[in-house]
Amino acid sequence: MSDVDLAIEIIDEMATRFEIDALGMKAESLSACAAATRNPTILLKAYRRSSEQSHPAIENDKFDVALAFIDAASLAASKARNRNQIKALAKQRRAITGLRSKFNKAQTAAETLKDNPDDEAANLMLGSYLCVIKNDWPAAAPFLSKCGVPDLQEAASRELTNPFEPTAQAQLGDKWWEAAQRKRGDEQAAYHARASHWYRKTHRDLTGLEKVKITGRLRQLNEITNKRTLRPGLLVRQYNPLQSQQQGEPLLSGTEKLGDPVGESKVIASIDTWRFDAKFNATATGFSRIDEPGKYSFESNGFYDRNLLFLDGKLVQKYQQRSRFVVELDIGMHPIISVGTPGARGYVIVTWMPPGKSTLEPIPPELLFHKPPVP
Repeated sequence: MSDVDLAIEIIDEMATRFEIDALGMKAESLSACAAATRNPTILLKAYRRSSEQSHPAIENDKFDVALAFIDAASLAASKARNRNQIKALAKQRRAITGLRSKFNKAQTAAETLKDNPDDEAANLMLGSYLCVIKNDWPAAAPFLSKCGVPDLQEAASRELTNPFEPTAQAQLGDKWWEAAQRKRGDEQAAYHARASHWYRKTHRDLTGLEKVKITGRLRQLNEITNKRTLRPGLLVRQYNPLQSQQQGEPLLSGTEKLGDPVGESKVIASIDTWRFDAKFNATATGFSRIDEPGKYSFESNGFYDRNLLFLDGKLVQKYQQRSRFVVELDIGMHPIISVGTPGARGYVIVTWMPPGKSTLEPIPPELLFHKPPVP
């Protein structure tokens, strides 16, 4: 275990016993680790851990702590002279600074509403922050319902009723769809996501022209999501063997932590067949886009079936237990992870059988996407 991992582990253990500022302590420790070494491996770990830890700080609205993590990561990247990391961190810093500004404005709006709960500008500011930045729609709806913007007020008022009837759910999805057409950037993305939320709840229960309309919009939202955040293909990373794997060949449960990736990641267009260095563990991660709802069959195999497959966060193909499985999938982007292990001769084959087909076939490359990795 490196000093970086040990520092994080010690602080996590202390946090279970005492009331401490764990995130702040981690930022200080990671900065100290980066300052104390020129070892490229340790600097890379310090960079990655610092970059990762900035996210929980942001989730907890601790933006100054998040920036402290970025400072620690920047120190590691600068000492390693990694220009890609430095560039990525500058972008993260701008984003965090922007979030801090929005948070401060939302806090000011909350103070205003204590004395004047019907202030439309304050309701709009706080409601927008809660739904666009925090993705907390139940908390946002009461404020947006009094924000003074007619289309947002109408949509938020319907949100407050939490509709269960399919037609009402579809109509609420329509309201957010319409609101999104008048926005750009993060606001449009948030309203599109909320429209998708309600459309997915109801499209199986609708019939006729209404079902055709909702299905078409869900396909459009798939395309919009792809262009905003995703890139074609799946991302392959390799990892050193686990200690237990070096001692033999235990069955993998799918819960093991593989550690930090080694070497450069790569993007593959297809997972029929995908390859990796047979001395390592490897993952191919991303999303499979589903445009037609229904039952899909999947199968994953390789040499002696030393592989695993996860779909929507669930382990569906166990190690050395090949079996075809069937899952009902809605329209949308579904997380998929294929795992290969040492001894698998460096390859895994993943196939599927979509609705209307009678045999397994490769997943079309145009339906596979990934999020670009952090440098």
